[in-house]
Amino acid sequence: MSLNLELFLNDLPTNISEKQGIYEYFKLYAVEPFNKFNKEQTKFILDKYKDPLKLEKALKIMINLPKSLSFKNLIKSTDYNLNFREKFKELNLRKDFKIKVSSYNSPHNFFNGTQYDMYFKNEVIGNFNFIFTYEKNNLTLRLKYMQGVKGKGSQLSSLSSRLNQDWMSRLLIFLKKYSEAKKINYVFEIPPKYTTANEKVYRKYAFENYLKRYLDNNIPISKIDFKNVPKEYLPEIKEIINSRKPKKTIPRLLLKTKRNLRKFQKK
Repeated sequence: MSLNLELFLNDLPTNISEKQGIYEYFKLYAVEPFNKFNKEQTKFILDKYKDPLKLEKALKIMINLPKSLSFKNLIKSTDYNLNFREKFKELNLRKDFKIKVSSYNSPHNFFNGTQYDMYFKNEVIGNFNFIFTYEKNNLTLRLKYMQGVKGKGSQLSSLSSRLNQDWMSRLLIFLKKYSEAKKINYVFEIPPKYTTANEKVYRKYAFENYLKRYLDNNIPISKIDFKNVPKEYLPEIKEIINSRKPKKTIPRLLLKTKRNLRKFQKK
């Protein structure tokens, strides 16, 4: 339990239960439809996840789910992610480099219900966020972000060197192959523009770290989600995509045929 959550619960009236308090806390950070659940739906959630710790884990996942999900698919998606994370065993990328389910990185951090951490010798050097969702009743893996920990650039460079490929590319290809092996859909998102990021910073991480890397690794456009990108950046995205399309070339034989045809027509 984060420090912020503990402080929130301590300030609640005594007639509000711990579980109701946890629910109200995460409701503050939720988007539709989470913050518009009716009484029956709220009661269902509180009854289903009886243990306060289990409820907290469930709500951490819910606030990351697409707002377009039906209540049935929201619960179904939450349960799938809970089960996946409980059964997840740490992965070894290379010697001394591991991937683990994320835990609290700071006393104030609660927004990691679907985050996974990369470790080098028991030290977090990067993390990424992916989530399973039931969209139109089809299971989908959504990659939401990949990022290095500030000050850990040398360790990440070492990892990329040992992988013979930049670590972000290796990660997204791994998730792509995992989805294909499991025969489930996958979607890779372009992250939103946060208020703390200026245009230069956003262009770098949204276009260089994500869009261009997706295209470089042959991720189909149909598998890239642009919903988080501000509208003013969409023309630039179209330019990047169009610049990657192969130029149409006319076979030499066809060119020769056309030249001969023109010569014939002049006679």
